[in-house]
Amino acid sequence: MRWLPHILTASRGFAGPVVGYILLSGYHWVAFWLFITAALTDLIDGWLAKKLDAPKGIGDWLDPTADKCLADFTWCALWLNGWAPGWLFWLLMTRTALIAFFWWKARFSGFTYEPNLLGRWMISFEGTAVGVLLFHGPWLDVHWPSVGLVLGAFTLFLSVASALQYIFTPPEPTVDADDPKCDDSAPWPNSSRPSTPT
Repeated sequence: MRWLPHILTASRGFAGPVVGYILLSGYHWVAFWLFITAALTDLIDGWLAKKLDAPKGIGDWLDPTADKCLADFTWCALWLNGWAPGWLFWLLMTRTALIAFFWWKARFSGFTYEPNLLGRWMISFEGTAVGVLLFHGPWLDVHWPSVGLVLGAFTLFLSVASALQYIFTPPEPTVDADDPKCDDSAPWPNSSRPSTPT
């Protein structure tokens, strides 16, 4: 049971290519509901990790990796399906690649980046934008692809802003979650989840 939160997190990442395949197969409503279901696990796994005292240390790379797998595979399918512009897809993927490079570089050097508020907002707007683009409409006489594009552009703005904040904020020494010297008053030292960039 202690591994259940990590299994839930991993399932979110594996849902990414499945959502993309289903969308490209022409079943966009199925892809939409699968994406929503997978995205909702992000609201549960952190709470379960604390409740079940899940093994520490895995979530610091598994959680952001799952988030990006779900979002990025879906962005790719939306682009290939003609439902998202190429410039938005490629700029978001470039940002993801740069953040991943600097995070792993810092990690192997014994440092880590604290997640910033802009990054958290970006993840929220990105999930909403992808969901709206997958939904596609029609409903309430609203042109939902345009709404999704505006949300996607704002996601890109937040993405660039958070990336710049990471660039100008030095990483901090990594805290070993399994170190007995860590504060055991909370399942995740100094935060509700391990410190990772978003």
